[in-house]
Amino acid sequence: MLASEDALFRRLIPWLLLFVTLLFASGPALNRWLARREVVAGAGAATMSEGDVALYGGYFGAGLGV
Repeated sequence: MLASEDALFRRLIPWLLLFVTLLFASGPALNRWLARREVVAGAGAATMSEGDVALYGGYFGAGLGV
């Protein structure tokens, strides 16, 4: 991420904000849907989710507090 250009970061910002906004807005409905289906996240899914959050936080750290 340190090696990426400023132009790449500028192109990613709107998509990162859109993704996190949609995820935040759909969180309660997604939780209800997963609970009804008794979905349990495995180790792989949990690791991927952690990686996604780490990538987002590393690239756009100020948004993690939102």
